[in-house]
Amino acid sequence: MTTPLPINNTDVPEDYVGAWRKRSNIERGFWLQTHRLHASLAIPLDRPDFTGRQTWADFSDEELILLAQQGGVSGACIAQDDILHRRRQIDYLPRRGDPYLRRMQRDATLLKEETLDGRERVVWELLADGENEIVALRFQDAGIGPDSDDQRRGYLLVVGAYFMFVRDRLVATQRADSLATLIELKEPERAQLIELLDFEISFGMRTADNRPWLIQHSTIPYREGRPLMDNSTLGEIISQAGQGPRRVRWGGKHFLRYWSLDEHQPVT
Repeated sequence: MTTPLPINNTDVPEDYVGAWRKRSNIERGFWLQTHRLHASLAIPLDRPDFTGRQTWADFSDEELILLAQQGGVSGACIAQDDILHRRRQIDYLPRRGDPYLRRMQRDATLLKEETLDGRERVVWELLADGENEIVALRFQDAGIGPDSDDQRRGYLLVVGAYFMFVRDRLVATQRADSLATLIELKEPERAQLIELLDFEISFGMRTADNRPWLIQHSTIPYREGRPLMDNSTLGEIISQAGQGPRRVRWGGKHFLRYWSLDEHQPVT
């Protein structure tokens, strides 16, 4: 019997809103949930140490294939009763659009999650709750130049001292159970493999002053330890959202980035 999808009558309940860390002995898992958007990241604990890598060119083909074991998903949310549907709108896995429904139960600083059939269970530990500043931003990148048709979208979520930045890959993927399975079936050339892996979900902490926010964990290993932005830049993006593009550079290309603001809950 198919479980009907919840109806989006209200924002996500306050019990789910926050920055969360997954209890796991196999992966590092983080999840940021605002009232309207979500983003999560999963990196296997046995992922090799890639310290010192600067670009995709620094990885062997075998190392690139290892990165296909990572995961992460983001998008809008729908909640009804104790069921949370986190939509797969930007997904590291080639499963965009697949249902992602979980039954949720809050217990003090823990949030217990399970599949509707009860076969899979996860426990999340609270890092920061909904009483902190909350920001949910979307962006759309458009390539610059007459011969550029590059389009890419993403999110920036902030809950208290924590942030998560999501940037989709440029290429579309065929549906498969996992990225590793898709790579095994398609046997892509190196350039195509990098296109599949060029998908960023980065997690880190903000600073209390205006020092750069440093990325702590990322699906792109060489992004770790690098700055994302600072509090002043965030303030500018919030105040200018919807008013016009900002120019950004990525992978040797220039883009116009159009920001839109879904949610901003400042600390009162």
